[in-house]
Amino acid sequence: MNIFKSQGVFLVCGYLISLMYLFKLDKTKFWQNSLFYNILIIIGLVWGSLTYSIIFENFNGNYFQFNSLLLSISSVFFIYISSLIFNQRKIITIINLLTVPFALMASVGKIGCYVAGCCKGTIPLICINIPLQLFEALILFLIFLLLRVYSQDKYIIFMILYSISRLIFEFYREDTIKYFFGLKRTVLLSSLLLLTSVIIISLKYNAILFSKFTPIKLINTFKGFLIK
Repeated sequence: MNIFKSQGVFLVCGYLISLMYLFKLDKTKFWQNSLFYNILIIIGLVWGSLTYSIIFENFNGNYFQFNSLLLSISSVFFIYISSLIFNQRKIITIINLLTVPFALMASVGKIGCYVAGCCKGTIPLICINIPLQLFEALILFLIFLLLRVYSQDKYIIFMILYSISRLIFEFYREDTIKYFFGLKRTVLLSSLLLLTSVIIISLKYNAILFSKFTPIKLINTFKGFLIK
């Protein structure tokens, strides 16, 4: 078997590249951050494997053979929501930091999907058909570049962008996915992640907005405008 046709090779390469980027982000806390990074990856891999049979029809009883990026991400999403509820700001900060190298790793991993022949589909662009896996890799890389610009809420921004792209890609994927009331279960999960992420970021920025513009502050601002 050609080693370069193995998805695992690209996943390992993506992981190593993401570790190098994580080291570049914060050299002083690299070992602490990498430890938490590895824990989240393991949780995602285990959850993605154990829940694979709930979403996809091609499950053959081997929990270590199949996995799903969407399902893996959903496990970290649960950790993030729990951290918000219990006000664990340190965990939220670390997740925001680790989201950037993770997006880079996922981008390289999607190339592995292409060479392995999984997650099939084609995206019609103008006069050519682009393999869906490569287009997903490109989108994830663009998300990675975009996340580098933001200083806050990197994880929620990632979830919003990834969920939107996943919903679009579902129209072109050729997976054998289970349905629930006539809708793909991956569509339902992506929609839930997107809706929850939008609600979270809306609540946050609405709270900031109202804290800056309380009725008393608005009245004082209006009085100052009239005096001028």
